[in-house]
Amino acid sequence: MEVYFDEAGFDHVGGGGVGLGKIATMPVAAAVANAIHSAIGVRPYELPVRPDRLISALKTRGTA
Repeated sequence: MEVYFDEAGFDHVGGGGVGLGKIATMPVAAAVANAIHSAIGVRPYELPVRPDRLISALKTRGTA
């Protein structure tokens, strides 16, 4: 995760609100990874979770 600070401020943003998208998506990625592990028994450790990575992990594990 990378953090950037805008030294100029956020005066250009209407209402002064700033989005924090990555903070909101990190728990979702963990929940999806846990659901995949529960469903097929392979825990993905790399994002994005892609079918080719899951198939490779299944082959390595010896279940595909």
